[in-house]
Amino acid sequence: MKATKAILVLFALTLGCSTTATVKLRDGREYEGEVTDSNAEWLYLDRDPGTAAHVPRGEVVNINHPGDIHFIVGSIIAGLGVANLAVNADECGEDGCFSMCAVAITPLAVGLGVGTWGLVVWLDSKATAGQEDKPFKNRRTSAFGLKYEF
Repeated sequence: MKATKAILVLFALTLGCSTTATVKLRDGREYEGEVTDSNAEWLYLDRDPGTAAHVPRGEVVNINHPGDIHFIVGSIIAGLGVANLAVNADECGEDGCFSMCAVAITPLAVGLGVGTWGLVVWLDSKATAGQEDKPFKNRRTSAFGLKYEF
């Protein structure tokens, strides 16, 4: 039960993490927003709904892409789920013990979901910023009322 509470706390903390990139410039200024496009000269950001910014590529010293924290926390939760499943595997197979199976499998499923989402968001942000190939270009999805284009 303590492990389940810890997993729920980690999951809740993950939801509070930003899904925007933070771009740091040579002069110390920082811009936060979704990286929407890039080329050899400019990095384009959607800062707020309806507010865009373009940043000179040569002035960028660092980009903290979204999704890395989600990937790390999701991996930790999935790892705890695997350990929980291994410890409770014997009880899970017993008659009338479906609740133990659900408790054992849920952290694994949640962790894989959060971790996969974080990895896709991180890879897409890096690709859009021109730091990687664009593996998910021109695809759209939505889940839980959130729309995401990658």
